Amino acid sequence: MTAQYTGVASLAADRSGAAFKSPAPAPGVFARVAQRFHWLFNNPVFQNHRFEWLRIRDKQLPFAGEFIDRDEERQGQKRDREVVDGEAWRACLVFAGGMMSGATPQSIQWFRLQFAEEALQGDWAARTGLDARLELLNRVLNGSNFYNAAHGAFMELPFGQAPVGIFEDAFRGVRFENYPIGCYAYEVDHTGLPDCFAVRRRMTGYQLCRRFGMESLPQSVQNAVKEGGGLRQAFDVCWLVEKNADYDLNKLNSSFQEWASYYWLDKSGEGFIRVSGFRDFPVAIARYQVIGSQAYGLGPGWYADSDARMLYRVLEDAFRNAQLFVDPPLQVPADMEVDFTPGGVSRNRAQGMKAEALFALAPVFQQLFEIGEGVRDKINRAYNVNLFTMLDQEALQSGQRTAYELSLRNQERLQQLGPVTERLNTEFLSAIIERVYAILERHGVFPPFAGIDGGYQGSEIAIEYTGPLAQAQKMSGLDNMNMLLSMVANMAQFMPETFKLIDAEAFMRTFAGKTGVDAKLLKSPEAYREELEALAEQAQAAAAAEREARVAPAVESYTNAARNVMEMGQNDNPALAALLTATGGGADE
Repeated sequence: MTAQYTGVASLAADRSGAAFKSPAPAPGVFARVAQRFHWLFNNPVFQNHRFEWLRIRDKQLPFAGEFIDRDEERQGQKRDREVVDGEAWRACLVFAGGMMSGATPQSIQWFRLQFAEEALQGDWAARTGLDARLELLNRVLNGSNFYNAAHGAFMELPFGQAPVGIFEDAFRGVRFENYPIGCYAYEVDHTGLPDCFAVRRRMTGYQLCRRFGMESLPQSVQNAVKEGGGLRQAFDVCWLVEKNADYDLNKLNSSFQEWASYYWLDKSGEGFIRVSGFRDFPVAIARYQVIGSQAYGLGPGWYADSDARMLYRVLEDAFRNAQLFVDPPLQVPADMEVDFTPGGVSRNRAQGMKAEALFALAPVFQQLFEIGEGVRDKINRAYNVNLFTMLDQEALQSGQRTAYELSLRNQERLQQLGPVTERLNTEFLSAIIERVYAILERHGVFPPFAGIDGGYQGSEIAIEYTGPLAQAQKMSGLDNMNMLLSMVANMAQFMPETFKLIDAEAFMRTFAGKTGVDAKLLKSPEAYREELEALAEQAQAAAAAEREARVAPAVESYTNAARNVMEMGQNDNPALAALLTATGGGADE
């Protein structure tokens, strides 16, 4: 991300997020794009993942996902009919809330901007200028639907990945769009980052008119809408964004933007309904864990799959055992009338025979439920519930642990998410921040750096994350600084000169930087040095005044004594007058 000043047309030009409208593409482009789109959804790798996603959705997370071919008939119906126990769904809620509060908490500053060049990091003017831009960036994020979209992405992350679209918006500046599992597919380039993204979603004729305009729709759809029935009719809309082979930085037309965007109606065969482009890849994809160079990731839902199926079997057996024990199968005489109501009377005409259980049944459902509790704990651990709840019941009940020990334990737990946090920061959150920053900068939202006249133009800007999860990874560095300060304080009791080893200003600025404190909360180095010089001058003046206050009484006493002696010599004291004359004590020559 680089700081550049390139203002362009109004933000209200196109709510779709496309940079500019494009003329009709060359013949053959539609066939190629449609072919690539369908390959993304039909290749064996995607189909294998889709099978697992469906199982995770049906057995663990029934309210997530969007599989058009499976969910159309189930709209408005409960999706959890195949779920015996909702432990995985409850764990997903805790996971999403924990990731939200740990990575992107709206209540605190969870990221900051700084220059990548080390020489500029200590530049107070540069630091305050970036903080001003950071404030505007946060204002835009808070005014948009970013935090709702982020929570939606974390709810989908147990499937392994969760994409979010970032688009320009005339009213909010930017808007974000979630893509549920099952409706999207993508490819990655040689670096492992997504470079092609495809979405298939269902929209009504009314929604199509609102999104693309009546004139952009195929003639058959326009006719259906004009007749009235097409407004509620559902259509499958396809969207593909890919690297543009005709990219030309010097041309503004969307045909030459870095990323090409195509919309069309599936199976219509009537061409594109919109062709446009983006300067930045408009989709950020959060991935939990990626094996090798694979495109799709693995998440908590994959790790809890076996335990969720085992819990299903355990509970099924427990319920069956409980039901058989409470209401066992009976063997009764053929001519016996059995009354199964409580307190009922059964009449037995056969002597010596009675109704009894067909076989002896041991009540083991309690043991099965205990096994189920162990399986639930494994599911919660797969979703990192134990990491996000922080203070577990054992810690709350124990009076032996100090607050410091509990803090260390919580820090250790959060550090277990270090690899996941690092991937989310670099692939997901950085992509969002960089795209929003670029949109705001292109539209001239950011003020220039005060008094610099573009001196920082072209300098690379880095993103530093300061949320609770990111801070947990940095705490080891802060602990080392605290340990050093504590050691110096202890040594200074015997060797006071030890304090001179620490540069107090550098120490505090480094500590503030690691904790993500805004630069405006600290004085600039120049102002701080001026204040130190003023304090030194005040101290010197105070010391001089103190010395003068100590010497003045002695001088006054000496002066008074000398005056008395002179007066005595002048009052007819021959001996004293002779002494004063001999020593030059005041006699005129």
